[in-house]
Amino acid sequence: MSEFRHNHSQIAETVDLHMTTALFLPGNSLTMDNTGIERMLAFVETFFRQSGSHGLDHTLRVTRLCAEIGKAEGADMQILIPAALFHDVARPLEKETGIPHEQEGARIAAEYLRSHGCDERRIRAIVHAIRAHRYSTGTTPQTTEAKVLSDADKLDAMGAVGIARTFMQAGEHGDGIEDATSHIHEKLLKLRELMYTDTAKEIAEERHALLQRFADALRTELNDGPLSSVNETLSCAYSAEKTLKKDWDSKEEDEAWKNL
Repeated sequence: MSEFRHNHSQIAETVDLHMTTALFLPGNSLTMDNTGIERMLAFVETFFRQSGSHGLDHTLRVTRLCAEIGKAEGADMQILIPAALFHDVARPLEKETGIPHEQEGARIAAEYLRSHGCDERRIRAIVHAIRAHRYSTGTTPQTTEAKVLSDADKLDAMGAVGIARTFMQAGEHGDGIEDATSHIHEKLLKLRELMYTDTAKEIAEERHALLQRFADALRTELNDGPLSSVNETLSCAYSAEKTLKKDWDSKEEDEAWKNL
């Protein structure tokens, strides 16, 4: 876990640059200073027992993106940062429980925040952002913070990191290169058009361009590489077999007529 501990400090320092106010009401135990962030991170980390395409490192990258985009978009960091940290906390449980991770994650976040004295207005805003971050569910983000979180989550599926995560995910499901390639074309190359904030749109342009170059190169190599050669060889062999069978059948028919 040492690498995560190091990243914890990076996140805390990044967020601390963008805020000086408390997350919770005066007199309550947890504040949005480095200690409060570290405490949240330590809690969130307990849900991630192993790495993966949606591991803790993904959450940390999304949180960093939220800090960057949120500052530019004037988001309320007291809502945005907790939502980012908790957005995928229930992802490891989804397959086991069958509960969509955005719903269960929102519940876990609300329970944690309430136990630390967060006011209900902020909890509702954080819960909405978590519930709305998964664009495929059809829940539209209504607040700046929810839009920033949704954009940050999509951005982490683009560019070089997005490519790496795609093949990690394919391996996790026992899929191959063709499946990962389909995912890139059917989903990832469409993400650029789904950004809500101007800041995210700018970041998405560069990541989309890299993703497109990779997809084009991969398609070329798959079409011209060993797999293509094997397919062509098999196709030629099949055609030759059909021709040979046709000639053989024709000879047998000629012999039959001669013996009449």
